[in-house]
Amino acid sequence: MRFVPVLYESADEFISCRWSSGGEGVTVLGDTSELPLGEDVLLEIKVRGTPEQAVVRGTVIWKREREDAHHNLPTGAGVKFHERDLDRVTELTTRLRGVHQSP
Repeated sequence: MRFVPVLYESADEFISCRWSSGGEGVTVLGDTSELPLGEDVLLEIKVRGTPEQAVVRGTVIWKREREDAHHNLPTGAGVKFHERDLDRVTELTTRLRGVHQSP
């Protein structure tokens, strides 16, 4: 299982990417050429400026390669979280909402 560090610029970015996938996965932006479709991965999710993080398992379910990308749709991949890790992701999302709403 490949280890993939993922750094989001803000809590909003992570939450937006999570919910754009129906809440069951996350969009990984950037160069994902080394992630084959169907591969199981171990995501280390971090959000810049917060201590919040989670390590969760998932499967690559879609990819957008450089030749298919454009301004509104950058390169990236969609990773569906494994069922047994959904609680960990929900906890991270709840903590990030608290960070985002703090003064």
